Amino acid sequence: MCTRTDSTHVLGAIRAVTRLECVGETLRAALNTLALVAPDWLLSNTDEKWVKRYHTRIEDYHQPKSKNKREELANIYGEDGLQLLNAVFETSSPDWLRQIPAVEILRCVWIQQYYLQDDKIRSLYSTRNPSSISND
Repeated sequence: MCTRTDSTHVLGAIRAVTRLECVGETLRAALNTLALVAPDWLLSNTDEKWVKRYHTRIEDYHQPKSKNKREELANIYGEDGLQLLNAVFETSSPDWLRQIPAVEILRCVWIQQYYLQDDKIRSLYSTRNPSSISND
């Protein structure tokens, strides 16, 4: 029986794109929710680039084909999500923002997908990460 060796690479690529869509859509959902419940707070705590970056569904955006570009995009999502979470958890921000389900989901997904190293956010699945837990 012949074993297909390319299937592992295909599954790895699908997993990487799915992970990228997950973090992007989670961030987008949190931003959309905050736009509805705290529009003034959101306007004063966001980056103007986010409007263009997150205005359409992540799955509708053509994901980069190269592994390096996907990692770069994952890091951009990670930095944006961390910036939003830091703003939500600032002592000057209303406490109730932390209790919004979409914000809590964002926090949980970021715990699962990222870590901080030297004050820089990194994807747990980056191939540049020497302790990476994935072989993508």
